[in-house]
Amino acid sequence: MTEFVGEYVYRAVQVSIMFPKTVSIIFAMCFISIGSGLNADGGSGYEAVVKCIQTGWKAMGTNLKMKAGHADTDAKKIEVACTFLRAFQPCILRSTDFSLPVPDIVYFIVAYEWQSIVLAKKSHLCRDIPHDKLRNIALRSGILEKENLVNIEEDEYQQCAGDAMRRCFIRGETLLEGRIDWLAENRKYTDCYEKEAETCDADILQHYVAYLKAYEKHLEEGRGEFGKMVEKIPQPPK
Repeated sequence: MTEFVGEYVYRAVQVSIMFPKTVSIIFAMCFISIGSGLNADGGSGYEAVVKCIQTGWKAMGTNLKMKAGHADTDAKKIEVACTFLRAFQPCILRSTDFSLPVPDIVYFIVAYEWQSIVLAKKSHLCRDIPHDKLRNIALRSGILEKENLVNIEEDEYQQCAGDAMRRCFIRGETLLEGRIDWLAENRKYTDCYEKEAETCDADILQHYVAYLKAYEKHLEEGRGEFGKMVEKIPQPPK
């Protein structure tokens, strides 16, 4: 936020030299935006993220609808859960021009989805989901260092971590069938991993839980505006 304000003020001063009457408008736009919680550049980033979250959930809903609204085996529940990862990635890559700087929230979500795919593939839950583009974007952005997160690709895989993701995938899909609100579902999904991490001290799981906790914090950004945007995503039809 500080960097954003500094850059905005710098540009405003430049403009004021040539167009002094416009400077007050620029400053007004800057501080109205900040007061609303999500700044102008960040706002567009949040919108892209929410759009792709909705795309992922809609894909899950479509998959579930093909099963008459109920996945009756654990394998089918996991299949529905993996649908989100398959749908979110192409959406965010298509919706965002990563040749230009983008808000950190987008970089974080890219990293989070990349790490989710990594653990899902190591756990043999979701197969054939490429993640090289997400990986390259996340590493190039430096977002892991900014958020004090660890690349779990470098962690040794342990079965208890895979078992944890399997159980939380199944629980998350079951919650989807129950039609609860998105923020409550997300919180319970995070709680599931935190509970699993109490009995599985594998670095790969502990480091992945850190991404989930960071995501929870991001939902509170802009006085909770990001979370409110997520909460307003309509439920996919059964």
